[in-house]
Amino acid sequence: MNEEQLLFELKDDFEYSRNRSGDKVTVLHRGTYRCTYSDEGGYYFDAPSTMRVESVFRGGGRGGVYITKESPRAAYLYLQDSEATPFYVYGVGMMQVGGTGNFRRGKPLPQAFVDQIEIIPDEEN
Repeated sequence: MNEEQLLFELKDDFEYSRNRSGDKVTVLHRGTYRCTYSDEGGYYFDAPSTMRVESVFRGGGRGGVYITKESPRAAYLYLQDSEATPFYVYGVGMMQVGGTGNFRRGKPLPQAFVDQIEIIPDEEN
């Protein structure tokens, strides 16, 4: 079995706050998280829908969960930078807005999240 042929199911939304005041909330939505990429350290599982991440900039984004291969397992939220969009400004020239399109791994997810997931083979792939 290819490493990318893995998944886990999140039966309910998982919401947590990354600070004591509770004003920076992250929500991982319920559904199937499929592994779309792996590296030497772990697996990247795409979220089934846009995640909600609130911090200085509030909003959502494409991303998912990175889970380490080593034991004990750890999980991290990852978000994908938006792709760079080139545009032309009259009198200035070509410019671009956006990011690199690369994945950025965040801080570790709570152990309560790690404890509730079970990685299983993806029978559809």
